[in-house]
Amino acid sequence: MTTRLLRAGVAGALLVCLTQGFAARSQAPRLIRAVSGPPGTLKGSEFVLDETRNRFVFPQDRAITVYFEWEHVPGDHVLTATWRQPDGRVASIAPDVKMSTTSKELKCYWVLTLAQWSPSGVWTMEVRVDGQPAGSHAFELVGTEAAPARFTLDQVSKTYGGSVVSVHKIDATGRRTDSSSGFVLAANAIATSFQSIDSAASVQIEFPDGAKVAARGALAVSRQNDWAVLSAETGDRAPIPASTEPLPIGSQLAAFNVDAGTRLLVPVTVAGIGATAPYGPRIRFGPDVTTGAIGGPLIDENGQLVGIVGGSLTPGIRVGDRILTTSPWL
Repeated sequence: MTTRLLRAGVAGALLVCLTQGFAARSQAPRLIRAVSGPPGTLKGSEFVLDETRNRFVFPQDRAITVYFEWEHVPGDHVLTATWRQPDGRVASIAPDVKMSTTSKELKCYWVLTLAQWSPSGVWTMEVRVDGQPAGSHAFELVGTEAAPARFTLDQVSKTYGGSVVSVHKIDATGRRTDSSSGFVLAANAIATSFQSIDSAASVQIEFPDGAKVAARGALAVSRQNDWAVLSAETGDRAPIPASTEPLPIGSQLAAFNVDAGTRLLVPVTVAGIGATAPYGPRIRFGPDVTTGAIGGPLIDENGQLVGIVGGSLTPGIRVGDRILTTSPWL
């Protein structure tokens, strides 16, 4: 009988503890305040904003700090913050913050780094504590620019298809020995790979409309880095503008492939960027393109040039179409 009572008492105590623990976890935190400002400082265990305001101007303001205080039961808590753009879409979700408190005070702050293309308007930061809504804070961002519209493959083809050319290598007897690609870089300037002109007696440029012109010579070349800029009449054909922005891994690019003599636009993905001494930076992408695409442009989602399609790091390794046709085993 004593044993039964003891067990019943222990079970009852456990049940009470579990019930109280569940009640503590399910109790919603009470928001005390939420403020924003530029980055602040830690003073002891307290975080203090240098100033509090709800309006931020880029580029004077490069980051926004949002600080929350709640009254909540002591214990272990998980805080999740979500940043929403003015249109309501989620801009980012901050990594969970795990905290253990011994008092009813629960405090935390988050920092949002601003970028040129961060949408202007009223942003909202929402916080959940232990999975429950725990308040939000709104602030206004101005001074940023609208993000440029992303180019589709169709837009890239229509905008720059007429600027991508065939580069024909001509030998001393006047025979065409090889063909690759190039593009209008500027008025009367054609960019291509160095291997596309290496050892040629002359070079002929053929435009998509069938017009052909002779290259008048090289304006600049780099055998080691496999690029060349040729002087040739380009007429009113639009040059492809160059990008100055960094190219992240995973970026989607467009390349003009050549398949059975037909030029096709294909999507490729940046797999890596690096430089192997003594060569300059190389963009590694996939899937592979054909040898006829070498010398053509790589275009990003903003419709801007990020590189020239190259073939091999080793100068002079390219094998021409005429040799391949004569000796297929190569």
